[in-house]
Amino acid sequence: DLVYGTSKGTLGKWLPGMRIKAPKVHRIPEPHLIGPFRNIVLHVGINDLMPDQRTQTTHQLVKTYENKCRAIMDMYPKSKIYVSLLLPTKDRQLNVEVNNFNSALFAMCKNYDGGVMAYIADDI
Repeated sequence: DLVYGTSKGTLGKWLPGMRIKAPKVHRIPEPHLIGPFRNIVLHVGINDLMPDQRTQTTHQLVKTYENKCRAIMDMYPKSKIYVSLLLPTKDRQLNVEVNNFNSALFAMCKNYDGGVMAYIADDI
């Protein structure tokens, strides 16, 4: 596990911050539990796409994601939020959902100017 902070053996010297685990999009914590940090990276969603755990359509899931991002932006307007696209899996069927989700996340990120929201990926 990555350990954040400023003491020896942590990432604080090179990458200040903290790690907050959110297994699903709707479990991204409230903004006051996340920051304030200059850069906030969100990497969440694969568990939401698993067939046995799926409770929302891709559209609903991305809308929830966007609402979470907006709440963070409202609380920390100077922060940049980086939305990480999901990595492919070994499951071809799941990869169809991953590609659909990534396309929708990419479209969501294009709606924000000034680098407030960005995406992390070489391509989709």
